Amino acid sequence: MKNRFIDFKLFKYLDWLTVLLLFGLASMGIIAVANATAATFTGDESTLSDIVAKLDTHTIRLQIYWFLIGLAAMLIVTVPDYHALGDFYKWIYGINVVLLVIVFLASSETRGIQGWFRFGERGFQPSEIAKLAITITLAKVVSDITQNRGRISTLREIIPVLLYFIFPFALIVIQPDMGTASVYVFILLGILIVSNTSFKLLGLLLLAGMVLIFIVIVSGFLEPYQVSRLLAFFNPELAEEGAKYNLEQSMIAIGSGQLTGKGLFAAGNMSQLNYVPEKHTDFIFAVTIEAIGFVGGMILIGLYMAVIFRSLYLAVRAKDHFGTYIIIGVISMFMFHVFENIGMTIGAMPITGIPLPMMSYGGSNMLTTMAAFGLVLNVNMRSQRKNE
Repeated sequence: MKNRFIDFKLFKYLDWLTVLLLFGLASMGIIAVANATAATFTGDESTLSDIVAKLDTHTIRLQIYWFLIGLAAMLIVTVPDYHALGDFYKWIYGINVVLLVIVFLASSETRGIQGWFRFGERGFQPSEIAKLAITITLAKVVSDITQNRGRISTLREIIPVLLYFIFPFALIVIQPDMGTASVYVFILLGILIVSNTSFKLLGLLLLAGMVLIFIVIVSGFLEPYQVSRLLAFFNPELAEEGAKYNLEQSMIAIGSGQLTGKGLFAAGNMSQLNYVPEKHTDFIFAVTIEAIGFVGGMILIGLYMAVIFRSLYLAVRAKDHFGTYIIIGVISMFMFHVFENIGMTIGAMPITGIPLPMMSYGGSNMLTTMAAFGLVLNVNMRSQRKNE
């Protein structure tokens, strides 16, 4: 019997294209963070040492460290057979739900959200790692149902899926972190759509979701800043000036980049002058496009699209439903982050504070993203072995 936990021979099937694409995004992210956090340039910097002196090397080092830790996590996740992870999905799910309960009861608020464990200046969001837990759990539960019945076609069949989904989702909503809660929804929808779930059931879920969103908005549950952000998106005239300011500065920065950008570390950039809020986290896309312009932006978006399409290709090649659903869950998470973050910087989506994967400064999302693609590589490695 083959060891379902460790088989290092499988590393010969590692999908190097996915790894290289992630390296490309991480490299652009490190440069973008360096540009966003640098001190104000005057244009008189003539040597490399002059430029380095203006950089926030502490922040840059941290971003590099987090990428390296994420890379290690990605490789570790590829080691156990993903079927073994499926065997322990109830433990994985339960531990993450407990962490979400503890962080809500015992943590203090950070940026209006009670979802962080703080260790001095550092913080950790259990809701980030829980994205992986919910992906594995939903993939396993849905694959068990579809393996026996072919598809999810009745309310009775979908209830177990929704029960596993609702507890972590509700714990995220009450933090309240509506951006992360939205990611969970897209993971669920992605897996259900690919599993050929009945359109009638999907329609009922969407209707119930819209009703729930309406109740949350009108009930006064949201924080004032979250209401202001929604108003700034749906009806800017009713929003407070502060809520509109973030979006306006973001759009000005993107527009000022024009075709080829103002250049990295250029004097007079809006990021250098601190006009763009959260410039190295939530609005990293805006300050990056100001620097590299439309052409550079298309290269960045092209890298994201390449990762997505490559992952879809690997999902098609997976040898069982469980493997396919895991990859689809990861893609759904990744796509929503990219679409929402870029959309909010140009006014196409409400501002939610969701980071741009591999680009925004921070450790929790970097670790989650890299570990998630470790799951993708895991599924593909075992699928390749089956082909032999």
